[in-house]
Amino acid sequence: MKMKLTLLLFASICAMQINANVVIWDVGDTLLTSSAGSSFNQMGMFNTSAYVLDFLVSNKLSFKKLKPHMRDLFLDTLALIPCPLNNPDNGALSVAGKPLPALLRENLLGTLSGKEVLQISNAWTEANKSYFKNSRQRTIFERTLRICFDPETSLKTLTKTKHFGLLKQCYQATGVNGKRKNTCVILSNWSSDKLGNLKNNFKDVFEYSDGQVFSCEEKLLKPATKLFEKCLKFKKNKNEKVILIDDQEENRKAAEKFGIIAVHPDYALKTLKEHSII
Repeated sequence: MKMKLTLLLFASICAMQINANVVIWDVGDTLLTSSAGSSFNQMGMFNTSAYVLDFLVSNKLSFKKLKPHMRDLFLDTLALIPCPLNNPDNGALSVAGKPLPALLRENLLGTLSGKEVLQISNAWTEANKSYFKNSRQRTIFERTLRICFDPETSLKTLTKTKHFGLLKQCYQATGVNGKRKNTCVILSNWSSDKLGNLKNNFKDVFEYSDGQVFSCEEKLLKPATKLFEKCLKFKKNKNEKVILIDDQEENRKAAEKFGIIAVHPDYALKTLKEHSII
């Protein structure tokens, strides 16, 4: 009898260790991000430095206001440019917490190429020169467009974040049976014309993941429920934990409705350790 109980207890412990946990990873600003230095270089160091200096002088040297200003300058201006397509907005928000500009949304859906977005945007800026405060502001906007929508320029600014190593740890973590205990899934709003560069230049994103769900292939943007439903199909049984690591609050809120543990990348290490993922 004691032997049977011992065997049952051992089997239960093994089963707990063998059960895979599913960890869903965002890419942009979670695994990869645009380097500030590289981005400034692409925008032109002299031009950008002069613009930044003017801004700081006008805003009492407030560095805290600089990043939101540069971000809003780009997104708010992009939102003014008419888009030839009108797919429904499913609630995807920018880092500023505002609806995604239509051109950016269509690019991430794979319905407008980066080249098409650049053509539309450049025609608009040429016809609306008076919108910009000065030539420097216009130049910064035009060069930021290239960083965002030109695949080769975008690639030059991309770099791995400090969280990237956690993806590898999750993927390689093993249970008591010596086999991998986690399933890693990539879930990202990513454009089709930049997907090739991602695969060719950041191969370990794919090497350390068991599956990938990209907006441009699904024709849906996070926080669409169908994207999370697709990720949940990687569960092997109902008792597995599912964790989402994503920098966007609305994506985390959407995931939590499915019972997914959703955390910001800054809390990823703590959460992964708490749940014995790594």
